[in-house]
Order: sequence, then structure tokens, then C-alpha cells
Amino acid sequence: QKQPDAEVSCSDSKEQRVAFKSLALACMELVGESLLKERLDMDTLEVLGLVHSKTIFNQKYVKTKTKLYYKQQKFNLFREESEGYSKLIAELGHERRPEMTPVSMLDNIKSLIGRFNLDPNRVLGVTLEAFKSYPNMKDFFLRLLEHYPCEPNTFVNILGFNFHSYQHADVMRCPPTPSSLYNMAAQLLHRRLVKLKDIYPHLGPADSKMEEFYKSVMEDAKSKEKKVTVVSLMTSAEKTDEEAEKEAESQKEKEV
Repeated sequence: QKQPDAEVSCSDSKEQRVAFKSLALACMELVGESLLKERLDMDTLEVLGLVHSKTIFNQKYVKTKTKLYYKQQKFNLFREESEGYSKLIAELGHERRPEMTPVSMLDNIKSLIGRFNLDPNRVLGVTLEAFKSYPNMKDFFLRLLEHYPCEPNTFVNILGFNFHSYQHADVMRCPPTPSSLYNMAAQLLHRRLVKLKDIYPHLGPADSKMEEFYKSVMEDAKSKEKKVTVVSLMTSAEKTDEEAEKEAESQKEKEV
């Protein structure tokens, strides 16, 4: 009869457990603590005092193993995976074929994400940029985005980042917020892909500055109105003078 492996067998005898504990502690100086942690089970390690808690140690072990063997690296920057993002941009930008549907394009996008380990959130950002660049294809992109697998707040986070990039940039170097961004946000609101209460905090100016902004706009409008009025009056006066001169010349000609 085959004898059980001594390395994995366990005894319920109290005397044997005590003897094993003494032996393991005595061997620690010879074989080292790391080797014992590698070979002994969690319960024994806790009894020997090599780990404070087998539960916490096991949790750390599972997290480390998951990170090493199961966690996939996602590329966020274009320069990290230029080929994958180039193919994505080409997919979003080429001329639409009759057989191309939002669902089929989404399948192609998913294939690119899996093939090149692209960051899904970054891919969504690129897709929204394409949507903004092709407003005449809004229905196509909206149907595509309705099926895009992501967290509900992902759309809000990307839109908010785009709005903030214009609001906090140097006004002398950065153009104002483009109308295409507002149009895209309105379309997403209409399709209920985002909620107004979520996107509102990302819009500017802030509520605390709205009254000041309103006064500034009204003063600017009144100033322009005054300039237009002055120019109009001057033009009318010039026309009146010209008409008077023409009438006087006409009268002289009649007298002659």
C-alpha cells in the first residue's frame, strides 16, 4: 500500500503537532523564513507566528496572484499603441459602406480593444471625437454609443474633461468652447446617455459668476447698440445734407 506524502500529510495528534512546531522553529535558522512560507500551509504559518493573520495573508496572496497572472495592461496613450489607435481612427473615419451598421462597427472596435489591449475609456473618448467631427452622422454614432459597454458616468467624465480643457486654458492661446461640443452634449442628453444634473457642474461659468457675466454681456450689447445708433444718425445726416445740396442745384438750374 502506498504511503501518503509526508509533506502534505497532517496528523491530529497533539504531541506530533507540538513536535512539528518545535522542529519547524528550529529549522527556521537553517532554511530561512521565506522557504517555510513557501512550503507550509496558512494554518501552520499562523501557529508558528510567521504571519499575523492567515486571512489577511491569504487576501494579499490572492491580490498579488491576480495582478501577476490575470490583470491585463490597457494602453491609454497613442504613443503606447500607435498601430491600434491608428486602426481605430481609420475605422471611425472611413467612408460608411451600406452594410456597415453601428453594431457591426462596435464589434470591430471591440476586436481592436482586445487585439491591441486598448483602454476602453480612451477608445470611447476617440469615438466621441469622431462623433463631434461628423455631425451629419449623429444618428449612426448615437446608436453605436447606446450599445457601448461602459459605466454610466463614463460619458459624463469624458464630456466634463473636454469642457474643463477649454474653460481653464489660456484664453489667448486656446479657442472658445466649440459649438460642436455643445451640440454633442445636447444629443447625448436627448438620448438619455447622460443626465443634466451630472453634466451641469462641468459647464461654465459657475452659478456664482452668472450675474456678473450677464451684466458684462448686457453692457457690451448696449455699447455696440450706441455705436450703431451714432453711425446710423451720422449716415442719415450726411444723406440729408446731400439731398439738400442736390435740391438747391436743381432749383438753380430751373431758374436759369
